Amino acid sequence: MKPLESLDRYFTRSGSFPQLRTHGIRELKFTGLYMDFVALRARVTGIFGVKNFSEIPAITKTPEALARVKTTYDERFSLQFPDFADESIEARANRYKKYSETADSIIDNLSKDFLGQDVVAVDLTNELRDIHHPVDLMTIIFNKDEYRTTRFEAYRKLVLMEYAQDIDYAASQYKGSIDEINYFLDQNLLSKDQKRGAPERVFIVSHLNPETYECANYTTFNTRQEARVYQQQYPGTKLDVLPVRRLTEGNRKIFLHTRKKLDISQVVKLLRKRSHEPTEAVQDVFGVFAVVETYRDVKKIVEQFIRAAQTSGSEIEVTDIEDSIQDGKYSAENGGSSKDFKVCKLQVKFHGLKVEVIIHTIKTYLDSLYQRGVSRDEFEAKRVFETGVIERLFPPEIYDLDDIQTLYQQAIARARAKIEKDN
Repeated sequence: MKPLESLDRYFTRSGSFPQLRTHGIRELKFTGLYMDFVALRARVTGIFGVKNFSEIPAITKTPEALARVKTTYDERFSLQFPDFADESIEARANRYKKYSETADSIIDNLSKDFLGQDVVAVDLTNELRDIHHPVDLMTIIFNKDEYRTTRFEAYRKLVLMEYAQDIDYAASQYKGSIDEINYFLDQNLLSKDQKRGAPERVFIVSHLNPETYECANYTTFNTRQEARVYQQQYPGTKLDVLPVRRLTEGNRKIFLHTRKKLDISQVVKLLRKRSHEPTEAVQDVFGVFAVVETYRDVKKIVEQFIRAAQTSGSEIEVTDIEDSIQDGKYSAENGGSSKDFKVCKLQVKFHGLKVEVIIHTIKTYLDSLYQRGVSRDEFEAKRVFETGVIERLFPPEIYDLDDIQTLYQQAIARARAKIEKDN
């Protein structure tokens, strides 16, 4: 798929906001920017009560008129998100501030994680960090006296805030919680003989293939000191630590972690999928991540999970299972994914919630950390570049950066350098 093109071309060199000519509409439709712009245009003209963008600057210079525009925006927000309609003025302001901070954090995190030394070049204009109301961002977008980069960043922040709104409202509709998932696991899978908060620790020293960095073999230890002594005999090995619990069946060791995906991560996922529908695009808001020793243990925990779901009285349904550990090839449907990735993945409905359950063996877990072309760090970089997120949020033409392909290669190189350094 052709990379998402820069928003820069839709800001003319004189700095005025573009008019959508026939050619421009075609390009916007192709890149996925069309709907963002058209939706913005429809909202702005309605909220400001104008037919033409050129009428907006006069309104923004009149405090009373601008206050009326903000009231109109707030009323439309309440109609769009009825569960938030009765909140106080202070609560609404705090809600906008939360969306604003989410948008700023996305820019900060992505630039820090994937743009290397260019992070300074794309640093968000300071004044924009203090702007939380969407109407104030709109006034900047349509102000010809503002610098083009500032206007672009205001537009970008507004788009990200609207994604955050969608995420926030979807979350208000969830009927379950991560606490209920934890309770189910504690009651049905985990041994009660082990004190909570005091897990065993397994120290894993792995030998990696020098060419592919795939795990060739590994040895486990009960203490860090034993692991370090072993490492001294075998330079170049990697040391990882997993806190483990015990399963009720077979007393098998398991590393188990539950999480709710942060709003920041959910917005980035919507950007990757070019969707404003969180319930459809974000299937893994809630997740369970597990590591067991062998593939036999993987099969046992899947069986135990399904059996517990059937006998516990909980509303749990396993809707799909993908097992690339046994089947050999991962579906790799999403941008950045590798067909060589090995994992057992369950899609579960838990009291109406969609929960993704990821189960690794120790070997596949180590491969997900280190193997070339498979590692998590490479995957994170690949998917934000290959799905056009970086180019959309940090257009090289706006920030005078290297071309996207060069930035992509640099990000992968940094990821590998971090992975391959000694520990």
